[in-house]
Amino acid sequence: MVVVIDPSGDLTISVTEYDDSIKVAQGQEKVVLQVVDFLVKRSVIVSNSEPLGALIALDLQYNAKPAAFQMKDLSTTSMEIWFRAFHDAMTPSSHIVKIDEMWKLAVHIILTSVDSISLLTAPQVAGNMYNFDTKLLYPWFEQWYAYHSTRPILGNLRWLLYPCWQYNHAAGFMLATKEAVYHKQLNAAKGRLRTKLHTLTFKPTEALLSATCNCKEKTAFQYIKALHDTGMWPLDREWTRLETHEILDRLGSFKYTPPRNACLRYCQKDYEATIQGTISLVRRYFDGLCLDCMDKSKSKTGDSDSDYWYHNELEENEWDHSCRESHGQPTWYFSFMGRKEDQKTYFKGKWVPVRAP
Repeated sequence: MVVVIDPSGDLTISVTEYDDSIKVAQGQEKVVLQVVDFLVKRSVIVSNSEPLGALIALDLQYNAKPAAFQMKDLSTTSMEIWFRAFHDAMTPSSHIVKIDEMWKLAVHIILTSVDSISLLTAPQVAGNMYNFDTKLLYPWFEQWYAYHSTRPILGNLRWLLYPCWQYNHAAGFMLATKEAVYHKQLNAAKGRLRTKLHTLTFKPTEALLSATCNCKEKTAFQYIKALHDTGMWPLDREWTRLETHEILDRLGSFKYTPPRNACLRYCQKDYEATIQGTISLVRRYFDGLCLDCMDKSKSKTGDSDSDYWYHNELEENEWDHSCRESHGQPTWYFSFMGRKEDQKTYFKGKWVPVRAP
Protein backbone atom coordinates (compact mmCIF):
# COMPACT_ATOMS: atom_id res chain seq x y z
CA MET A 1 0.00 0.00 0.00
CA VAL A 2 1.31 3.45 -0.94
CA VAL A 3 0.28 6.70 0.74
CA VAL A 4 1.34 9.93 -0.95
CA ILE A 5 2.06 12.59 1.65
CA ASP A 6 3.80 14.96 -0.79
CA PRO A 7 3.30 14.47 -4.56
CA SER A 8 6.71 16.03 -5.14
CA GLY A 9 8.32 13.71 -2.61
CA ASP A 10 11.83 12.34 -3.16
CA LEU A 11 11.91 9.70 -0.42
CA THR A 12 9.87 6.59 0.30
CA ILE A 13 9.63 5.46 3.90
CA SER A 14 8.33 1.93 4.34
CA VAL A 15 6.67 1.34 7.73
CA THR A 16 6.07 -2.20 8.95
CA GLU A 17 3.44 -2.75 11.64
CA TYR A 18 3.27 -6.06 13.51
CA ASP A 19 0.23 -7.75 14.99
CA ASP A 20 0.90 -7.62 18.73
CA SER A 21 -2.26 -9.59 19.48
CA ILE A 22 -0.56 -12.70 18.13
CA LYS A 23 2.02 -14.06 20.55
CA VAL A 24 5.13 -15.70 19.11
CA ALA A 25 7.87 -17.74 20.75
CA GLN A 26 11.10 -16.02 21.72
CA GLY A 27 13.39 -15.71 18.72
CA GLN A 28 10.59 -16.00 16.19
CA GLU A 29 9.62 -13.11 13.93
CA LYS A 30 6.45 -11.21 14.74
CA VAL A 31 3.44 -11.55 12.47
CA VAL A 32 3.22 -8.63 10.04
CA LEU A 33 -0.09 -6.77 10.20
CA GLN A 34 0.60 -4.42 7.30
CA VAL A 35 3.32 -2.57 5.41
CA VAL A 36 2.70 0.97 4.14
CA ASP A 37 5.01 3.00 1.88
CA PHE A 38 4.86 6.77 2.46
CA LEU A 39 6.08 9.19 -0.24
CA VAL A 40 7.59 12.15 1.61
CA LYS A 41 10.02 15.02 1.18
CA ARG A 42 13.40 14.14 2.65
CA SER A 43 14.24 17.74 3.61
CA VAL A 44 10.97 18.01 5.57
CA ILE A 45 11.64 14.79 7.47
CA VAL A 46 15.21 15.83 8.31
CA SER A 47 14.10 19.27 9.54
CA ASN A 48 11.57 17.67 11.90
CA SER A 49 13.73 14.90 13.35
CA GLU A 50 17.48 15.02 13.68
CA PRO A 51 17.74 11.35 14.80
CA LEU A 52 15.61 10.11 11.89
CA GLY A 53 17.47 12.38 9.45
CA ALA A 54 20.79 10.92 10.61
CA LEU A 55 19.53 7.36 10.08
CA ILE A 56 18.27 8.20 6.60
CA ALA A 57 21.64 9.76 5.70
CA LEU A 58 23.44 6.69 7.01
CA ASP A 59 21.19 4.42 4.96
CA LEU A 60 21.89 6.43 1.80
CA GLN A 61 25.61 6.30 2.52
CA TYR A 62 25.67 2.49 2.48
CA ASN A 63 22.89 2.02 -0.09
CA ALA A 64 23.33 4.26 -3.11
CA LYS A 65 19.74 3.82 -4.32
CA PRO A 66 17.66 2.13 -1.64
CA ALA A 67 14.14 1.18 -2.68
CA ALA A 68 12.82 2.66 0.56
CA PHE A 69 13.98 3.61 4.03
CA GLN A 70 12.72 0.93 6.43
CA MET A 71 11.00 1.64 9.74
CA LYS A 72 9.74 -1.38 11.68
CA ASP A 73 7.53 -2.14 14.66
CA LEU A 74 5.58 1.10 14.38
CA SER A 75 1.93 2.00 13.96
CA THR A 76 1.26 2.87 10.33
CA THR A 77 -1.69 5.06 11.38
CA SER A 78 0.42 7.04 13.83
CA MET A 79 3.25 7.46 11.35
CA GLU A 80 0.87 8.77 8.70
CA ILE A 81 -0.36 11.41 11.13
CA TRP A 82 3.22 12.42 12.00
CA PHE A 83 4.24 12.63 8.33
CA ARG A 84 1.16 14.69 7.50
CA ALA A 85 1.90 17.01 10.42
CA PHE A 86 5.48 17.49 9.19
CA HIS A 87 4.27 18.33 5.68
CA ASP A 88 1.20 20.34 6.76
CA ALA A 89 -0.88 17.89 4.76
CA MET A 90 -3.67 16.71 7.07
CA THR A 91 -6.84 15.36 5.45
CA PRO A 92 -10.44 15.90 6.66
CA SER A 93 -10.36 12.39 8.19
CA SER A 94 -6.88 12.47 9.77
CA HIS A 95 -8.35 12.98 13.26
CA ILE A 96 -10.70 9.99 13.05
CA VAL A 97 -8.53 7.48 14.91
CA LYS A 98 -9.14 5.36 18.00
CA ILE A 99 -8.00 6.41 21.46
CA ASP A 100 -5.12 3.91 21.53
CA GLU A 101 -3.64 5.48 18.39
CA MET A 102 -3.96 8.90 20.00
CA TRP A 103 -2.03 7.59 23.02
CA LYS A 104 0.71 6.20 20.77
CA LEU A 105 1.18 9.70 19.44
CA ALA A 106 1.25 11.23 22.92
CA VAL A 107 3.46 8.85 24.89
CA HIS A 108 4.69 5.25 25.05
CA ILE A 109 1.45 3.93 26.58
CA ILE A 110 -1.44 2.10 24.96
CA LEU A 111 -4.91 1.23 26.20
CA THR A 112 -5.25 -2.52 25.78
CA SER A 113 -8.83 -2.40 27.05
CA VAL A 114 -11.17 0.14 28.55
CA ASP A 115 -9.87 -0.74 32.05
CA SER A 116 -6.25 -1.63 31.30
CA ILE A 117 -3.04 0.24 30.52
CA SER A 118 0.20 -1.44 29.49
CA LEU A 119 3.58 0.03 28.59
CA LEU A 120 4.72 -0.05 24.99
CA THR A 121 8.32 -0.71 24.10
CA ALA A 122 10.19 2.34 22.83
CA PRO A 123 10.34 1.19 19.16
CA GLN A 124 6.55 1.13 19.03
CA VAL A 125 6.33 4.88 19.54
CA ALA A 126 8.07 6.97 16.92
CA GLY A 127 7.61 10.26 18.77
CA ASN A 128 9.48 8.84 21.73
CA MET A 129 12.26 7.28 19.65
CA TYR A 130 12.86 9.98 17.06
CA ASN A 131 12.27 13.08 19.18
CA PHE A 132 9.28 14.36 17.23
CA ASP A 133 7.81 17.67 18.42
CA THR A 134 4.38 17.03 19.97
CA LYS A 135 3.45 20.70 19.50
CA LEU A 136 2.97 19.94 15.81
CA LEU A 137 0.00 17.80 16.80
CA TYR A 138 -1.83 20.45 18.86
CA PRO A 139 -4.18 21.40 15.97
CA TRP A 140 -4.72 17.71 15.16
CA PHE A 141 -5.65 16.92 18.78
CA GLU A 142 -8.11 19.84 18.84
CA GLN A 143 -9.95 18.15 15.97
CA TRP A 144 -9.60 14.69 17.53
CA TYR A 145 -11.08 15.89 20.83
CA ALA A 146 -13.95 17.73 19.14
CA TYR A 147 -14.81 14.67 17.05
CA HIS A 148 -14.73 12.25 20.00
CA SER A 149 -16.22 14.55 22.65
CA THR A 150 -19.73 13.12 22.26
CA ARG A 151 -18.63 9.51 22.00
CA PRO A 152 -18.71 6.91 24.84
CA ILE A 153 -14.92 6.59 25.16
CA LEU A 154 -14.75 10.11 26.55
CA GLY A 155 -17.18 9.10 29.27
CA ASN A 156 -14.13 7.88 31.20
CA LEU A 157 -12.19 11.14 31.27
CA ARG A 158 -9.25 9.80 33.27
CA TRP A 159 -7.88 8.39 30.00
CA LEU A 160 -7.53 11.97 28.78
CA LEU A 161 -5.66 13.57 31.68
CA TYR A 162 -2.18 13.02 30.25
CA PRO A 163 -3.02 13.54 26.56
CA CYS A 164 -4.82 16.83 27.27
CA TRP A 165 -1.80 18.01 29.24
CA GLN A 166 0.63 16.80 26.56
CA TYR A 167 -1.35 18.42 23.75
CA ASN A 168 -1.99 21.62 25.76
CA HIS A 169 -5.76 21.24 25.46
CA ALA A 170 -7.06 23.57 28.18
CA ALA A 171 -10.77 22.70 27.99
CA GLY A 172 -10.20 18.94 28.00
CA PHE A 173 -7.66 19.10 30.82
CA MET A 174 -9.96 21.22 32.99
CA LEU A 175 -12.88 18.83 32.43
CA ALA A 176 -10.75 15.73 33.11
CA THR A 177 -9.30 17.14 36.34
CA LYS A 178 -12.75 18.20 37.53
CA GLU A 179 -13.88 14.62 36.87
CA ALA A 180 -10.91 13.39 38.90
CA VAL A 181 -12.04 15.43 41.92
CA TYR A 182 -15.75 14.70 41.86
CA HIS A 183 -15.61 11.12 40.54
CA LYS A 184 -12.09 9.82 41.20
CA GLN A 185 -9.17 11.22 43.20
CA LEU A 186 -7.40 14.57 43.15
CA ASN A 187 -6.80 14.72 46.85
CA ALA A 188 -5.90 18.36 47.53
CA ALA A 189 -8.95 19.78 45.78
CA LYS A 190 -11.18 16.97 47.05
CA GLY A 191 -10.14 17.77 50.62
CA ARG A 192 -11.15 21.39 50.06
CA LEU A 193 -14.57 20.25 48.85
CA ARG A 194 -14.99 18.29 52.09
CA THR A 195 -14.13 21.36 54.17
CA LYS A 196 -16.54 23.48 52.17
CA LEU A 197 -19.33 20.92 52.57
CA HIS A 198 -18.69 20.61 56.32
CA THR A 199 -18.75 24.38 56.79
CA LEU A 200 -21.97 24.93 54.88
CA THR A 201 -23.88 22.01 56.43
CA PHE A 202 -22.95 23.17 59.95
CA LYS A 203 -24.06 26.77 59.38
CA PRO A 204 -27.71 26.19 60.42
CA THR A 205 -26.64 24.70 63.78
CA GLU A 206 -24.26 27.63 64.36
CA ALA A 207 -27.17 30.01 63.88
CA LEU A 208 -29.22 28.07 66.42
CA LEU A 209 -26.54 28.64 69.10
CA SER A 210 -27.51 32.31 69.25
CA ALA A 211 -31.26 31.63 69.13
CA THR A 212 -33.33 32.62 72.18
CA CYS A 213 -36.26 30.23 71.67
CA ASN A 214 -37.03 27.13 73.77
CA CYS A 215 -37.26 24.85 70.72
CA LYS A 216 -33.73 25.36 69.38
CA GLU A 217 -32.34 22.16 70.95
CA LYS A 218 -35.03 20.01 69.35
CA THR A 219 -34.53 21.79 66.04
CA ALA A 220 -30.78 21.14 66.13
CA PHE A 221 -31.48 17.47 66.88
CA GLN A 222 -34.01 17.18 64.03
CA TYR A 223 -31.59 18.83 61.61
CA ILE A 224 -28.65 16.54 62.48
CA LYS A 225 -30.95 13.50 62.44
CA ALA A 226 -32.13 14.46 58.95
CA LEU A 227 -28.49 14.63 57.83
CA HIS A 228 -27.83 11.23 59.43
CA ASP A 229 -30.86 9.71 57.69
CA THR A 230 -29.26 10.43 54.30
CA GLY A 231 -26.54 7.92 55.20
CA MET A 232 -23.90 10.57 54.64
CA TRP A 233 -23.41 11.80 58.20
CA PRO A 234 -20.87 12.15 59.71
CA LEU A 235 -19.15 13.18 56.49
CA ASP A 236 -15.65 12.17 57.61
CA ARG A 237 -16.72 8.54 57.84
CA GLU A 238 -18.01 8.42 54.28
CA TRP A 239 -15.56 10.76 52.56
CA THR A 240 -12.75 8.23 52.10
CA ARG A 241 -15.14 5.45 51.06
CA LEU A 242 -17.25 7.19 48.43
CA GLU A 243 -16.65 9.51 45.51
CA THR A 244 -17.64 13.14 45.96
CA HIS A 245 -20.52 13.01 43.49
CA GLU A 246 -22.01 10.01 45.33
CA ILE A 247 -21.95 11.86 48.65
CA LEU A 248 -23.64 14.89 47.09
CA ASP A 249 -26.23 12.69 45.39
CA ARG A 250 -27.15 10.98 48.66
CA LEU A 251 -27.27 14.25 50.58
CA GLY A 252 -29.87 15.25 48.03
CA SER A 253 -32.35 12.95 49.82
CA PHE A 254 -32.26 15.24 52.90
CA LYS A 255 -35.75 15.68 54.39
CA TYR A 256 -36.32 17.93 57.42
CA THR A 257 -39.36 17.93 59.70
CA PRO A 258 -39.47 20.75 62.26
CA PRO A 259 -40.37 19.83 65.86
CA ARG A 260 -43.96 20.36 67.00
CA ASN A 261 -44.77 23.97 67.89
CA ALA A 262 -41.42 25.16 66.54
CA CYS A 263 -41.02 28.92 66.37
CA LEU A 264 -41.19 30.68 63.02
CA ARG A 265 -38.18 32.92 63.62
CA TYR A 266 -35.50 30.23 64.08
CA CYS A 267 -36.82 26.71 63.79
CA GLN A 268 -39.16 26.56 60.81
CA LYS A 269 -36.63 27.66 58.22
CA ASP A 270 -36.41 25.85 54.88
CA TYR A 271 -33.42 23.66 55.74
CA GLU A 272 -34.09 21.44 52.74
CA ALA A 273 -33.50 24.43 50.45
CA THR A 274 -30.34 25.20 52.47
CA ILE A 275 -28.93 21.72 51.86
CA GLN A 276 -29.90 21.75 48.17
CA GLY A 277 -28.17 25.12 47.81
CA THR A 278 -25.08 23.71 49.52
CA ILE A 279 -25.01 20.73 47.17
CA SER A 280 -25.33 23.00 44.15
CA LEU A 281 -22.54 25.29 45.37
CA VAL A 282 -20.13 22.42 46.06
CA ARG A 283 -20.82 20.89 42.64
CA ARG A 284 -19.85 24.20 41.02
CA TYR A 285 -17.02 25.05 43.40
CA PHE A 286 -14.09 23.52 41.49
CA ASP A 287 -13.84 23.92 37.71
CA GLY A 288 -10.78 21.69 37.24
CA LEU A 289 -7.11 22.61 36.84
CA CYS A 290 -6.07 25.35 34.45
CA LEU A 291 -3.13 24.73 32.13
CA ASP A 292 -2.52 28.46 31.75
CA CYS A 293 -2.36 29.08 35.53
CA MET A 294 -0.10 26.04 35.85
CA ASP A 295 2.23 27.45 33.22
CA LYS A 296 2.34 30.89 34.83
CA SER A 297 3.34 29.44 38.20
CA LYS A 298 6.24 27.31 36.92
CA SER A 299 9.62 28.39 38.26
CA LYS A 300 11.35 30.78 35.86
CA THR A 301 14.17 33.30 36.16
CA GLY A 302 13.73 36.48 38.17
CA ASP A 303 10.35 37.08 39.78
CA SER A 304 9.16 33.68 38.62
CA ASP A 305 5.64 33.84 39.98
CA SER A 306 4.68 37.46 39.32
CA ASP A 307 2.15 36.63 36.62
CA TYR A 308 0.58 33.96 38.80
CA TRP A 309 0.37 36.05 41.97
CA TYR A 310 -1.07 38.93 39.97
CA HIS A 311 -4.26 36.85 39.75
CA ASN A 312 -4.74 37.16 43.51
CA GLU A 313 -4.96 40.95 43.27
CA LEU A 314 -7.75 40.83 40.69
CA GLU A 315 -11.46 41.24 41.20
CA GLU A 316 -13.50 38.18 42.17
CA ASN A 317 -14.59 37.47 38.60
CA GLU A 318 -11.09 37.79 37.09
CA TRP A 319 -9.35 34.66 38.35
CA ASP A 320 -9.20 33.47 34.75
CA HIS A 321 -7.53 36.66 33.51
CA SER A 322 -5.68 35.84 30.23
CA CYS A 323 -6.64 32.13 30.58
CA ARG A 324 -8.25 30.22 27.73
CA GLU A 325 -10.98 28.75 29.95
CA SER A 326 -13.24 30.49 32.47
CA HIS A 327 -12.75 29.52 36.12
CA GLY A 328 -12.86 30.76 39.71
CA GLN A 329 -10.33 31.17 42.52
CA PRO A 330 -10.25 27.48 43.61
CA THR A 331 -9.01 26.48 40.15
CA TRP A 332 -6.37 29.24 40.25
CA TYR A 333 -5.28 28.19 43.74
CA PHE A 334 -4.95 24.46 43.07
CA SER A 335 -3.25 25.03 39.69
CA PHE A 336 -0.16 26.38 41.48
CA MET A 337 2.96 24.60 40.17
CA GLY A 338 5.69 26.73 41.72
CA ARG A 339 7.58 26.44 45.00
CA LYS A 340 5.31 25.70 47.96
CA GLU A 341 7.30 27.99 50.23
CA ASP A 342 6.53 30.88 47.84
CA GLN A 343 2.83 30.17 48.12
CA LYS A 344 3.01 29.97 51.93
CA THR A 345 5.01 33.21 52.11
CA TYR A 346 2.50 34.90 49.88
CA PHE A 347 -0.47 33.99 52.03
CA LYS A 348 1.41 35.11 55.16
CA GLY A 349 1.50 38.63 53.77
CA LYS A 350 4.70 39.16 51.80
CA TRP A 351 2.46 40.06 48.85
CA VAL A 352 -1.12 41.34 49.05
CA PRO A 353 -2.71 38.72 51.35
CA VAL A 354 -5.86 36.91 50.27
CA ARG A 355 -7.30 33.94 52.14
CA ALA A 356 -6.98 30.55 50.43
CA PRO A 357 -10.27 29.41 48.85
